[in-house]
Amino acid sequence: SAEQKQFQKDPDRYLPAFSGNDLVIAKENGETTRGKREYGIKYADRIYLFATEESLQRFAHAPALYVTLNGDGPINRDAKVAVNSDG
Repeated sequence: SAEQKQFQKDPDRYLPAFSGNDLVIAKENGETTRGKREYGIKYADRIYLFATEESLQRFAHAPALYVTLNGDGPINRDAKVAVNSDG
């Protein structure tokens, strides 16, 4: 299928950014905390996972504070933030 070919072309693109860890907690507390799918968000064509709703909301309101140019997605100030509502 077309989706499978797209995935095979760049499988890393579909992995959560920051190894699936909560970027907000990492930046603010210096702790590594595993994110959860129910607190997922898409930003600049990457998926970010967060441990809590609070972390997700903090990121959603100011993603450029947390996303860097070191491989956690390019900063795209025009990118739309989409909150996962699947729960």
